[in-house]
Amino acid sequence: GHNRVTLATAVAQVLHGYNGTWRKQACGVFCFVKDYDNRSYCFRLYDLKSRQAIYEEVVPAVLRLEKAMDVFYTFDGTNCKIGINFVDRDEAQTFSHHFHSKQEDRQ
Repeated sequence: GHNRVTLATAVAQVLHGYNGTWRKQACGVFCFVKDYDNRSYCFRLYDLKSRQAIYEEVVPAVLRLEKAMDVFYTFDGTNCKIGINFVDRDEAQTFSHHFHSKQEDRQ
């Protein structure tokens, strides 16, 4: 909605990394979103029950998802390391592919 388009979507859990420990933040539908109004890109996590965005992180053009395991990717968030624990390996791979091809276009 509101002049935004989702470029990649997967079911996932978002974690925050502190001092080498991962802390679960929330689970839901993880999206890579282009916001035309703000001329920006972001990650958003939507809660399935409330259908509301419960997490958002602006994605600069230089951001890369680092693959730690088949279903676990990390990136440097604004305040800490962020972990994305995907439910499905194929979804994780597809999400990563769409994300990185768009990021290359933004360079």
